[in-house]
Amino acid sequence: MATVEETTVSDMGSLPLEEDIASIYKVNDLFYNNKFDEVMELTTVHADRSIYNAFGRAFMSFMNALMTYEPQHIAEASAVLGRACDTLDKFRHKAGFTESLSSFFMRTDFDTFTVKELHAEAAYAELLMMKAMLSLIEEETFVSLVRGMLKIRSAYQIIKELSKAIVQRDWSTADPMHKREFEGAVRFSSGVFNVTIAMLPGIVLKMAEFVGFTSDREKGLQDLMWLSQNKNIRQYPANMFLCQYHLIVSYMMGNIKADPELCKTILDDSLAVYPESAIFRILNARYHLVQSDIESAISWYNSGISVQNHWPQFHHFCYWELAWANIYTLNWREAHRYAKMLYEDSNWSKATYAYLAVASMCMMQEELTEEERDEQAELAKAIPSLKQRICGKSLPQEKLAITKVERLSRQGGRGRLALPGLELVYVWNGFNIIGRSPRLVEAMLQLVNKEKERLKTTNEEDEFHADDQCLTTLLEAMCLKHLGSTAEAEFLIKGVISKYSGRLTSDTYLIPYATLEYGLILRDRGETAKALEQLEKAKNDYTDYFLISRLHFRVHAALASLAL
Repeated sequence: MATVEETTVSDMGSLPLEEDIASIYKVNDLFYNNKFDEVMELTTVHADRSIYNAFGRAFMSFMNALMTYEPQHIAEASAVLGRACDTLDKFRHKAGFTESLSSFFMRTDFDTFTVKELHAEAAYAELLMMKAMLSLIEEETFVSLVRGMLKIRSAYQIIKELSKAIVQRDWSTADPMHKREFEGAVRFSSGVFNVTIAMLPGIVLKMAEFVGFTSDREKGLQDLMWLSQNKNIRQYPANMFLCQYHLIVSYMMGNIKADPELCKTILDDSLAVYPESAIFRILNARYHLVQSDIESAISWYNSGISVQNHWPQFHHFCYWELAWANIYTLNWREAHRYAKMLYEDSNWSKATYAYLAVASMCMMQEELTEEERDEQAELAKAIPSLKQRICGKSLPQEKLAITKVERLSRQGGRGRLALPGLELVYVWNGFNIIGRSPRLVEAMLQLVNKEKERLKTTNEEDEFHADDQCLTTLLEAMCLKHLGSTAEAEFLIKGVISKYSGRLTSDTYLIPYATLEYGLILRDRGETAKALEQLEKAKNDYTDYFLISRLHFRVHAALASLAL
């Protein structure tokens, strides 16, 4: 029997655009019904004679590389993307605007492009974006960074130019469906690009603008909403991106205005069409999580796990979220169980998973058996050797994990950390989630108050005593803020800044973060000038502390909210 690869011969001729678009709608249905093997088979058959099948095959390899982060899968995806670009190049306009310097000075005549050539150009730009992301993680060097940025810039220029074709080209003789699908491709790339670039911290954004990038978050969101509300190939990918933006990214970065109720509408509509979709079930679970409806979130995550086994990475994401769901409810043993499952099964960041397990065990230290204490010590000992780099950079959360377990090591391996589980809630911006539930916040405040009492009985000469007191005070302030006691929270935060600046041994990140929190309280109270002062101070007055990039993202989002 001939293999799939043997049947993809180039002399079969290209698919007519109508058939090409119809075939990718079928692929979409298979994808959102979790039939990922069938997606691979169907797209591979026509991958060298079809714009959308070549694109779909490349997208599946790209997804596999991102989720597994395995070198062989990254290399395979890079090769598949290269072949897809070659295939699409055969369908592109032979003297298009991307080939000619004159395009910088002359208006492109889009009436010289066939509709199929425009579709190929839009898909080609999306492939360039994917290739750029792979090059950023494949080599982890300055050269790969430059190469990735150049590819992104090329894709960006194509999309900017193609957006003009929507209004400048004469579409009167074209099939309306062909125009709608082309417009959908352009709007999707433009929307994702604009929203993503707008989230970058100020210094990175300035560099991007220097080399020719601009961004408009609102336009990006409007483009994605157009896709969500109109039937097109990218309707459900746009739904996915909007939900990820509003339910995941906005909460991780903090201070970005999220719209979970919009996501609820999108998810209800998407699940009505694809009720078995693992992706939309998982996103629906996330919706319930950010609403602090933990029980429903756990149920939906488990249902997302149950409907597919092709990509275990979907399971890993659910395990991660389930660990947090249990942390929010102070169920440390279940949180530890899911962290251990991630540590054993996922390669994304074993140091992070191991520390999540260690921190969860610390929160129930008195309950641990001797065997569990040995396991805790072994996990902590292993963390520094598990450190990895992505895009040439160490992961901020891994630096935090290593710093914390080194403290345990300096205390003899069986030392004590102050509320490491709640510290992780703060670091991962979890208070924006549990803040909706006074019951959850009050339970955390009880733990904080218990730790405050313990610290009163410890030796103030201990090298980490000030760090522990500072952390505990900031956590108390966060609990009080989300319980509505803003004045008390502000008093504690100002005390953190004045009392502990220059006194911390390890957790120096707490001072700039406290400054950020003070700026946010001022912002929420309408004292814009004072808020700007504190936010700029948080960003510019402190150096050489871990989690600095996370703070810059949060400050950027807060400054953007003040500009609205």
